[in-house]
Amino acid sequence: MDLQNLLGNRSDRHHYQGPAKKHDGGYSDRGFTIVELLVTMTVGIILATYAVPLLQNAMNFFKVRSAATSVSGAIQSTRFQAIFHGCPYALAFNSAAMTYQFPRNFLVGLAARRCSPT
Repeated sequence: MDLQNLLGNRSDRHHYQGPAKKHDGGYSDRGFTIVELLVTMTVGIILATYAVPLLQNAMNFFKVRSAATSVSGAIQSTRFQAIFHGCPYALAFNSAAMTYQFPRNFLVGLAARRCSPT
């Protein structure tokens, strides 16, 4: 084989001139048909319909788990503070605001005289 046969001449090079026709008069298999696109879009929509609720359930699960971990940590921290200072400590939960805190007036009576917050 010589180099000229491999490269071809200028008239052999392919230039885009619209849809390529087959020898039998039909068009070649370039691109996608409308039916193929509609089927693909339908399958994608069906998969998205199933995926969105699953993702929402997973997000809710992680939110609940995160909240439980946070409350557990606050309770454990309050317990450690009580043990370290030898005084009763309290943790106040506000369900309306969905918060918790250490109240400022958590020591009352004899415990207030015996323990002073620092």
